[in-house]
Amino acid sequence: MTVGTKGGANDGSGLGSKKQSERVKEKPAFIVAADYLARGPKTEREVRQKLKSRGYSQRQIDDAVKTLNQYRYIDDGEYAKIFVSAYGTKYGAGLLKYKLAQKGVSQDAIESALSELPEENDAALCKKTAQNYIEKRRLQKKDRAKAANYLFSKGFSRDDINDVLSDGGIWKENEQDDAPDNN
Repeated sequence: MTVGTKGGANDGSGLGSKKQSERVKEKPAFIVAADYLARGPKTEREVRQKLKSRGYSQRQIDDAVKTLNQYRYIDDGEYAKIFVSAYGTKYGAGLLKYKLAQKGVSQDAIESALSELPEENDAALCKKTAQNYIEKRRLQKKDRAKAANYLFSKGFSRDDINDVLSDGGIWKENEQDDAPDNN
């Protein structure tokens, strides 16, 4: 037996992982979920998945989630608002909707959170993102499809993408840099 293990994984009995799983199940599901939430906000679906992966029964999970909701430790609507305020300046509405839906947030909560973004946010953000992408990659107007695909992957609508990329201003500045000098 290794010193300091006291029946742990290194005592040669092969019971180390079993003892660890028993210790995990000794903790109430609510405590495990609260510890998980202490690291940052999570959706109800994420908490349920975490508890399920830890081997808790459906009843234990339901009870824990019910208590967490009562204490407002889990609030998908509030989570959506936090998520949109954090990533609304980086991604378009389409990608925000997709990511929140993947996390189990209801459509109503998503729409409510997105309604807090300014109306012109997507168009202005799309233009700024396009300009940065085009400048970094030194793209020319012939590379319009490449820029459009990039913007679409960032969650911008086809209408915003077409408006931004048909705007000659974002291409002219870049193409002048590439034009040969006649002097």
